[in-house]
Amino acid sequence: MQSINLFSLFTERLSKHKIEYAITGSVASIAYGEPRLTHDIDLVIILKESKVDELISAFPQDLFYCPPKEIIIKEIKRTSRGHINLIHHETGFKADLYFIGADDIQLWAIRNKKKIDLSGSELFIAPPEYVILKKMEYYKYLR
Repeated sequence: MQSINLFSLFTERLSKHKIEYAITGSVASIAYGEPRLTHDIDLVIILKESKVDELISAFPQDLFYCPPKEIIIKEIKRTSRGHINLIHHETGFKADLYFIGADDIQLWAIRNKKKIDLSGSELFIAPPEYVILKKMEYYKYLR
């Protein structure tokens, strides 16, 4: 499994700026099941337009790639599938941030997230039902 410090690069900054998140995707699958290699972290987040500047300041350009403000706002306004990537320059580790938009299932995932301790770091993880559902949707989408 990836070093927890890589996950914390993103989750600690979101928590510090009071941006609600829940880990999903491969990292959530690892936490609930069997370890496997992953090169990114998927995060479902609630982000209002009024907090975009806080998100940008949480991921300074000298340490991270973060899209321009206007792109983030455009993605927040999507009713579904709005997302951006953040990339840590030094490690190349990537976070995929998915904005909840009008997706009630994503909102449910955040409202029902679980706090876990992973190698001494407290992280919020989406419920297993959500992780399974999204994995099924992903594989259906590939067909």
